[in-house]
Amino acid sequence: MKSLLTALFFFLATTIVPAQRAVRFLVRISAEGEELRNWEKKFPAKTYRDSLIAFRNAQRIRTEMIAGGYITCDIGQSRVDSTVEIAILPGQRYTWKALRTGSVDPFWLDNVNYRRKGFSDQIFGFGEISALLNGLLNFGENNGYPFVSVQIDSVIFSSSQVEAALVVVKGPEVKIDSLIIKGGAKISNAFLRNYLGIHNGDLYDEHRILRAWSRMGDLPFLEISGKPVVEFSPGKADLYFAMKNRRASRFDGILGIVPDPANDGKLKIGGEFNLLLHNAFGRGEKVSFKWKKRDGASQDLDAGFNYPCLLSSAFGLDFRLKLLKQDTLYLNMERKLGVQYLFGGENFIEGYTTLRQSDLISVAALKYATELPDYADVSTQAFGIRINYEQLDYRFNPSKGFAFQLQADAGTRRIRKNPALNEHLYDSLDMRTSQYNIYAEGAVYLPLRERLILRPFVSGGYIPGENVFVNEMFTLGGFRRLRGHDEDAYRASAFMLASLELRLKLEKNSSLFVFGDFAAWEARVSGKDRQHDTPWGVGAGLNFESRLGIFSLVYGLGSSFGNGLDLRSGKVHVGFLNYF
Repeated sequence: MKSLLTALFFFLATTIVPAQRAVRFLVRISAEGEELRNWEKKFPAKTYRDSLIAFRNAQRIRTEMIAGGYITCDIGQSRVDSTVEIAILPGQRYTWKALRTGSVDPFWLDNVNYRRKGFSDQIFGFGEISALLNGLLNFGENNGYPFVSVQIDSVIFSSSQVEAALVVVKGPEVKIDSLIIKGGAKISNAFLRNYLGIHNGDLYDEHRILRAWSRMGDLPFLEISGKPVVEFSPGKADLYFAMKNRRASRFDGILGIVPDPANDGKLKIGGEFNLLLHNAFGRGEKVSFKWKKRDGASQDLDAGFNYPCLLSSAFGLDFRLKLLKQDTLYLNMERKLGVQYLFGGENFIEGYTTLRQSDLISVAALKYATELPDYADVSTQAFGIRINYEQLDYRFNPSKGFAFQLQADAGTRRIRKNPALNEHLYDSLDMRTSQYNIYAEGAVYLPLRERLILRPFVSGGYIPGENVFVNEMFTLGGFRRLRGHDEDAYRASAFMLASLELRLKLEKNSSLFVFGDFAAWEARVSGKDRQHDTPWGVGAGLNFESRLGIFSLVYGLGSSFGNGLDLRSGKVHVGFLNYF
């Protein structure tokens, strides 16, 4: 307050000086000695015409000198004619003689990195002692002592040295007694305890309790109102969470309408249906079902079950079953079982084992074949790792943040001889080989203006080797991956996709957008020349929310194999998403 009154005095003083004699303010360090000359070099004398700016700079210098051991540093002022001198008066520089810690638990001191030498013959600074006090307070609050008090006592100034005692009063030890849910949320108490890492009987941990609030916000099926409330009783603490259910289960579908060049330009229709049940049984579990209709008799099925916090731990189980029937050519089946370690929300790391198997369906036309087709009976047993991490401000229509996924596995692939084919067709093949499979994708949401968002997205996959069959490859094309092209139009043993999307956010779940998708892919089929292309697509779309759900309408044009855009081959994707 004294400093502010002094600055105000200088400011008022300038208002009564005649205009022809403008007041100047000289800020300088007023002291002598070799040590202080270094401070004068760091803060040389300087003249200001604005009293407030001059005084603020004087205060900044004083603060730094106090941190440098000049704890009695003050500011003085004098005036000669039209010059006001603001002098920094350092005073005596103090060093530590000793900080006595005999009454403090050595375990506590070790955990805050206390060093006795740091408080002996060292410059006395409030920053160091403040860091030590805060460290001890935090350690106590996070290790069962929420009522801990820390202070400096018995301070003695002798000559230019300071001696003091550090006093820590722990207070009563407190343990978590119970976690109580208010607000009618349908959630298992056991799941919540394991998800938050807060169990009955744990020592009170202030940091973990405060972090629980943000971690609860990561759960898509719960809506949190306010921070957790702690109620203390002798030796115990009860945690109260106010929350209610949030609609997180969803149903969505996509309808694809594209011209059919093989049928006199008529339209052909495809689509997909997705169902996700989230927390249906109150244990944070997920049940998913996805079905897709492809060209002709081709169909896709992807079903999964995820159970988090298994046996009251941070681990969860993930099971998936995928089926792909490619017309009358082959049937692919993949079974995967994974163990996930949950970090919170949708973030996890998973180790898994998978069995991928592909069987030919109709082989009558291949009975007299003189070479193997592009597809074969193949099975692969592999072990892998999957990482999923996202940090978004709003998962369903983000304005900022990022999302990332990586999946990689390695295993043994076996080619099985089909009895309907001439067995000599397999002579040139290695029937048992190692196989690797890598896939990654990532998206960033960059707010350009209040409602304008730029979304760069990249994804890529790679299967090494020259002996890859079509029914083992990645699929590319369609609404999810390379818009403006037919659904799963391309098969690739390696691909890279880059997408740039500019969104105008209209409402919480509504937006207009334009996009450009660019890809490069290659297919290395056994016994065939390498195929490759760089297709791309452009277009625009709209997501809009209604009482029934969120509707999506996307129109895209695509180019492949060096051909230009053809307005007659435009693709229309109609989507629907409903949360319940």
